[in-house]
Amino acid sequence: MSKINVKNTFKAGQDDSMQVSIALVVLIFQTGLDISTILTAKKKLEAKRKRHEQEEAKRAKKAARKNQELGEPEVEKEMEIATIEMKECVRDPSLPRAIVLDLSPVNFLDTVGVKTIRNIRRDYGDIGIDVVLSGCQSGVVDSLQRGGFFSGQVTKACLFSTNHDAVFGDPFLPSSPMPEPGDPRKTPQGVPFADLKHIVNADGLYLFCRYWEPDGPPSLCCAVNFAAAVGHGQSEGERMNIKDFQIYVRDSLQHVDLMKGLYPSLPVYIVGHSMGGAISILTACERPSDFAGVALIGPMIQMNPDSATPFKVFMAKMMNYLIPSLPLGTIQSKWISRDPKTVAAYDSDQLNFHGGVRVSFAMQLMAATTRIEREIPTIGWPFLLLHGDTDKLSDVQGSQLMMERAPSADKRLKQGS
Repeated sequence: MSKINVKNTFKAGQDDSMQVSIALVVLIFQTGLDISTILTAKKKLEAKRKRHEQEEAKRAKKAARKNQELGEPEVEKEMEIATIEMKECVRDPSLPRAIVLDLSPVNFLDTVGVKTIRNIRRDYGDIGIDVVLSGCQSGVVDSLQRGGFFSGQVTKACLFSTNHDAVFGDPFLPSSPMPEPGDPRKTPQGVPFADLKHIVNADGLYLFCRYWEPDGPPSLCCAVNFAAAVGHGQSEGERMNIKDFQIYVRDSLQHVDLMKGLYPSLPVYIVGHSMGGAISILTACERPSDFAGVALIGPMIQMNPDSATPFKVFMAKMMNYLIPSLPLGTIQSKWISRDPKTVAAYDSDQLNFHGGVRVSFAMQLMAATTRIEREIPTIGWPFLLLHGDTDKLSDVQGSQLMMERAPSADKRLKQGS
């Protein structure tokens, strides 16, 4: 018996109510279990069992009256005890032990969505299959709470931070940053993850984390992107290659949820540099109520026009269909900083990727900047922008655009040469 992970049940961008409404249909196709057929058969079996019990009860009453007439109360007592015995329902061993519903793309649930998930849990529970929820954002948990989803029988133990946690049985948010003793997994540099603080993302990849804790009680919680990004530094994953930029955002939110679980009363700020700035912007846009403010250092809001000319963009789109793994070229270290010592440190740091940027990865970066430009008119959270005028990687005009068009009442841009 095992757990079935129902992936891609929900799609980002779809109406959340519609997503939940079709969840049962998706479950039938992905698990191969026709819940209606199974429940109908179970109801018929239950009705047959009840008829049998009623017949047995009638015979018991008749025997009891006869025994009473004969003055044999002991036999009557034995018969009464015999009539209330019930056979245990044997669970079908061919059925999975549990089904995992991945709710990570869902931002909130209305009453219809909550009712649908409640019915799914009830119906599958009736045939001995536990339905658990993974990737639940705080808005989804709040919706479930308000909708009366939780009760004495249904607790938050059915919620998991990631699919990995749901499959391996670690409940709710604490996808522990602490190392697992004896874990054989190692970083790309050969360091055992058991010796490092890390989290495990929804795809089962180990992501390195670093924590700075004050000597006294903390006054705020700050998440820095992107020490724990897939495919970077000491984290697992193919170097500088991602199938969807949203994975960075998802993993960032997972880490934020972990920190909020550890420090529920503290305000949360997020800091991002360059591509990490893009991740931070999209993370805050996805759950704006989670953050007290955002600090962005040279954020990737727009691609540098010198490196992303219309012709280069056109060729990149063509190559992405033909040869997505084709390297476009390396990031020149002189673009990182004008300080020679900083450039030398970058060149000698083995945690940095010094290979070519793939066409597919470049397309993900461009898609992220396009998405950010669409999100800018909705940004209401406080932010601070720090950007150099001669930045060759992230165009300063992107920060200027965000400063001009974001409706936030608390914003500031500081440019430097």
